[in-house]
Amino acid sequence: MRNASIQVSPIYFNVAEYCLFGIILGLIIGIILYYNVVNRKYNTVAGFLFGGKNMSVISISLALIASHLTSITLLGVPVEIYLRGTQYWASALSLIVVTILAAVIYLPVFHKLQLSSSFEYLEIRFSTHTRTIAAVLFVISKLMLLPIVPYVPLMAFRLVTNPLAGRITAVLCVSCATFIAVGGLRAIVSIGIVTSFLALAGTALPSGLALLPIGFKSMWERASRGGRLVLYDPDPELAHHTSFFAVTLALSTNWLWKIALSQSTLQKLLAVPTISKARLCLMISCAGVILMKLLSCFLGLALYAWFDECDPLLSGQIRKHEQLVPQFLNSLSAMFPGICGIFIISIFSATTGCIASLINSIAGVLFEEFIRPWMPQSTNEIACCKIMKVLCVLVGCYCACVVWFAKELDRLQHVASGVTGVTAGTLLGLFTLGIVFSRANCSVRKM
Repeated sequence: MRNASIQVSPIYFNVAEYCLFGIILGLIIGIILYYNVVNRKYNTVAGFLFGGKNMSVISISLALIASHLTSITLLGVPVEIYLRGTQYWASALSLIVVTILAAVIYLPVFHKLQLSSSFEYLEIRFSTHTRTIAAVLFVISKLMLLPIVPYVPLMAFRLVTNPLAGRITAVLCVSCATFIAVGGLRAIVSIGIVTSFLALAGTALPSGLALLPIGFKSMWERASRGGRLVLYDPDPELAHHTSFFAVTLALSTNWLWKIALSQSTLQKLLAVPTISKARLCLMISCAGVILMKLLSCFLGLALYAWFDECDPLLSGQIRKHEQLVPQFLNSLSAMFPGICGIFIISIFSATTGCIASLINSIAGVLFEEFIRPWMPQSTNEIACCKIMKVLCVLVGCYCACVVWFAKELDRLQHVASGVTGVTAGTLLGLFTLGIVFSRANCSVRKM
């Protein structure tokens, strides 16, 4: 029985960790200043949304990898492995198939059209009303999802400092992301490069250091004894969300939308000059994301081996499974000081990059779908770019206010996840209908 009287052990940064956090924050602020003050030659719609369409393959590939590295990947996947086993590894198979489909079916269409908004395709293919409805669904779902992104790192930082400091850190994360979004795609790609390397260090180091006192063989034996080495779970019931079919089929829908059709991904893929380079970006990012997923699975096995004899939830050391990784880092930092700081800093960076990409894509869709059609055609590009930057600030302020004042983010998280899933599936079906089936057309009443 869980002992509720035992308090959660606090985690405190040491001087070196605060210095490292300050360096990363300074680097983020440097990116903000460079792209908002120094480098202003991309103050056009194409420059803001697509970085001038002349970016390198490596930078875009790292940015695509970073777009998958949310706090859910870094904190949630290891907990899933700890609780239910390694069946999540099969998501790598799904990701490979989805990447091939995106490169062969969807990417050629959008790379040929070079649209500022992916929803413009729906007007070309179907009708203006279809485009508007789809854009409204996208904006609503993303506005609901946006405040949830900093929620998980907020919970992690609450274990590092007091609750108010955790909330301040989350708002700081949103503020940095807002001004990165104002800097345009090049600023987002820059923070994505930083995020990729930090996430690699923040995931690989804890699991590697945990094996020093335990040993790989012992970890594998404990995981096997506890039934956590699951290579194939044949349960066909999709409600069993850790089965092979659920991990491959259910995740495929979400990933196909995110990789092939989401506004933020298409902006990055259209930022390279040729379709062959865009496909290369997809392949490199696929390999990078699979590596990060497997490292997260490995971290989950290290968690299980570490807490094999004493579950921290049952003993009352933590109150939610979301606190499992921070508690593990708390125990590990007693032997390896600084490891907790590296992991939480990687979460901060990943969250900042994810929020910046979301804000930028929301602002782009709002402008292209609901503002630009009402503007005079003579409006210059600089004025349009300024409007999108103002929209980024407004969306960022909305996110910061929700994070600061919301009391029931747990409930909002479940609602937002459901709405986002339904919206992604609907939009994926609509785009696929137009791209794959030539006979599907909008009915027009003849006069």
